[in-house]
Amino acid sequence: MDRQLVEAAKNYRLTVLEKKAEYHDRELTELRQLIGRLSSDALMKSAIKKPELALPIMEVPKEISYRPQNGKKVRNRQAHVVAQRWECWRKQYEAGMTVSMIARAWDCHHATVIMAKKCGWLPSIGKKRRGILVKSC
Repeated sequence: MDRQLVEAAKNYRLTVLEKKAEYHDRELTELRQLIGRLSSDALMKSAIKKPELALPIMEVPKEISYRPQNGKKVRNRQAHVVAQRWECWRKQYEAGMTVSMIARAWDCHHATVIMAKKCGWLPSIGKKRRGILVKSC
């Protein structure tokens, strides 16, 4: 009788283990399929090119730039030139250009453009801010 109980317990345990193995095999197959789909989706997403932002064209008028026709860097601090320059910077900034991009295009330090922005894009004459009428850039 003991031998029959031991044999029955052994068969029961074997049946339970086989069912667990089948369950785990199904789960493993589903996980492999899921990983295959995810990796193919990731490949598809990486193959898609992201659109680049279209930025405005940076045109620097030569008569108010830091590098006029001769190509040498000059320091032009005349009030009307500074006012025109800052007005161009304001328009470029409002068009979506960053301060660094504006500074690179104009060949000046970015702190110069930041100072113009802090001053409300209006240069000072005799330590007074004036709204000078300038030509359009």
